[in-house]
Amino acid sequence: MEREKEIGERSSLSLREKRNLREKERRMRMKDLFCLLSSHVSPTRRLPVPKLIEQATSYMIQLKEKVKYLQEKKKTLLGGEVGCRSEGSSSSLLPKLSIHSRGSIIEMNLIISVNMKRLSLHELMGVFEEEGAQVMSANLQNLNDRTAYTIIAQAIISRIGIDPSRIEKRRGRELGEGSSMSWKEQRNLREKERRMRMKHLCFTLSSHVSPTHRLPVPQLIDHSASYMIQLKEKVNKLREKKKTLLGEVGNHSEGSSFNLPKLSICSRGSIIKMNLIMDLNMKRVMLHELVSVFEEEGAQVMSANLQNLNDRITYTVTAQAIICRIGIDPSRIEERLRDIIF
Repeated sequence: MEREKEIGERSSLSLREKRNLREKERRMRMKDLFCLLSSHVSPTRRLPVPKLIEQATSYMIQLKEKVKYLQEKKKTLLGGEVGCRSEGSSSSLLPKLSIHSRGSIIEMNLIISVNMKRLSLHELMGVFEEEGAQVMSANLQNLNDRTAYTIIAQAIISRIGIDPSRIEKRRGRELGEGSSMSWKEQRNLREKERRMRMKHLCFTLSSHVSPTHRLPVPQLIDHSASYMIQLKEKVNKLREKKKTLLGEVGNHSEGSSFNLPKLSICSRGSIIKMNLIMDLNMKRVMLHELVSVFEEEGAQVMSANLQNLNDRITYTVTAQAIICRIGIDPSRIEERLRDIIF
């Protein structure tokens, strides 16, 4: 009886109301799916959808690599195999931007005049990370009346790589090129780029979840969350097997990872230096997020580096106070960094 009543109510709805109802149900379903995915990728804080998909893809790649590594280690331990695994132009010509790529490595050099629009190092790094690259090194240097930026990044997914022309186009637009466009044209261009980026991110995610056939976005997100759970369980089982084979009692060298993340901040005068060591299994932190904290607290980042060391990631950031007499508050920076890390 209730079912017939519900059907009768639905049939009495207009076409527009039915369409709105379907759209509302679709949005609610997508929201639930993204919440499920976020619970595995970033349980502590909410991320925008593009960043969530990007981090989910990166996290999935890390899990796959860890599964592969642990399976190889298991084979070696079971078979008794012995193997080694190695891991000056005038200011009128400024800004000067050059981007070079070799395989999965891309390098950017930018020189701007001090009189031009001020650029933050984390803004430049953000472009690389949004385009599917992991920033390995970022440096800023003041040379008399100009500022030089150097960024070296590596494609997270080597076989897909990075598109240098797209990065150069985005940088050029932020430096002032294409300002003759109307507000409507700029909005349409941003929307087009957003759609293209979402398409690229979904394609990348799909290549790991369902490489043989294309899935609708809701189904893709649902499968991604399920696949991630399977990979996590597999990693845990292989890690337990590895500990059993190695005969660990609890004092294994990897036990030191329980003390991670390890954050240290040292300041000398107007210079402040941060060192951070994290485990690969922990929450993923982007280098430009750490850099932005320093710049927002009144410091100019001189260098920022990221290094992968077996099952750990090391971050190093060196910054200088923009106004020396005011300086920087290390305790406030540390507090903000801990909010990002934990």
